[in-house]
Amino acid sequence: MIRICPLARWQVEDVGAYLLTHDIPFLRHYHHRGFEARTTARLTGDAVRQNILSDIKRDDPQAWNRLVARFPELRAFV
Repeated sequence: MIRICPLARWQVEDVGAYLLTHDIPFLRHYHHRGFEARTTARLTGDAVRQNILSDIKRDDPQAWNRLVARFPELRAFV
């Protein structure tokens, strides 16, 4: 069995370049903090402890509202 996953080796710069090249929208949070601000597929415990949710809420209130509409339990961390 062979597993083919071409995106598995993409770095933060690759993802950022692809988004910018193809004019794909992304959260304003990344405009302020850069694409390195989040490099995992989920929010890590460290990110939550470092108040990343507060940053997202402050930087992009509309995105925050969409996020907590889907995951209301996040309100407890801000």
